[in-house]
Formats: sequence, structure tokens, C-alpha cells
Amino acid sequence: RVGRELKNEDGGRPAQLADLDRLTAEITDYLRVTMDSLTRVRSDMRELLDAVERDGRRPARSDLGGIRESLQGCLRNPEYAVDRIGVATAVDYLTDSPYWMEWWGYDAHGDLEFIGHSVNPGQVSFYDYSNRGWFSIPQTCGTPAVIGPYVDFGGIDSYSYTVTISVPVVTAGGFAGVAGADVLAHRFERFLFTGDR
Repeated sequence: RVGRELKNEDGGRPAQLADLDRLTAEITDYLRVTMDSLTRVRSDMRELLDAVERDGRRPARSDLGGIRESLQGCLRNPEYAVDRIGVATAVDYLTDSPYWMEWWGYDAHGDLEFIGHSVNPGQVSFYDYSNRGWFSIPQTCGTPAVIGPYVDFGGIDSYSYTVTISVPVVTAGGFAGVAGADVLAHRFERFLFTGDR
């Protein structure tokens, strides 16, 4: 029955419900920490873009150069539990590049690395992020998105099962792009495969 609390014969909550409560709390905390990192990046990106808009001009790639420090700072912060993090601008938002992404993660040795994506529409390997759910949902709905798990080819030469969490970046001038974080799916295994199940 809806609204009725389950109880054991001794009147206590079943162990499975306690496990479910713990699991829900852990996943909620994990997602909160991930959203904290995205909130920081979104705020930093918006600050960079607002300065350009106050000058009365449209931004170029060079105006977003400072976002790299923000992205790398999130990856270095042990409180933020993300594997890759980045930003992508709205199509034709920048004056000098119709598509632009700045995405960072770790290489196999644990060092920070830029994750290159082919964002040139003239290339065979063109990555049109504008039609990916992690970008299109925040753009069209104005809400965060959680996409996955899916096989992410991680840029140019790698792949992994990934969950991408993203948020819209909106300035006074409107939708500017998305801040997103990739969480490798194996991180969620600890929530699902713990205990005596």
C-alpha cells in the first residue's frame, strides 16, 4: 500500500530498506559534489562572458582562456568527484569558432590532459556536440541533464562507459553553452556492489 511504512515482525525497518537509504544518501551526496563542481565552472564561465558583454562585443575563444584554470582546479580538488570536466559553447556563439570545447581529464599516469575533440564541421571525425543529450537538454529545457551510462569515445583516441552531468550556462545575452562533467561508470559500481548481496 502507498504511504504505509514497511516493518519487520519485531517492528523495525527491514535491513534492505536501511541499505537502500544508505545507498540513496551516498548517491545523492556524490551527485551534489559533482553539481558543486559544475556550479563553480558555470559561475567562472559566466563571469568571463559577462565581462565581454559589458564591453558591448561578442566573445571569441581568447575571452574564455581563463576557464582552463577553473576546469583544472576542479579536477585537482579532492572534494570534487569527476573524471573529466569541460565546457562547450552554443553553436556560432563565438566570433572565431562555430563550435568550441575545452575539456580536461587525466591521462593513464594520473596527469592532467586536454581531451581533444574534432569540432571542425569540415572534418570526417567532426563531433557535433550540439545534438548530444548532455548539450541539447540544458539548451532547450534550461535544466541540468544526466546522460548515460553510454560508451564515450573520450575525445580522439579513448573510450569508456560514462555518465555525463551537465548544466546550462546563461548570461544576460542568453544561452551561451554548457558546463559538463564526465563520471566514469565504474565509480557507481561501489554503490551497487557493496555488502553481502
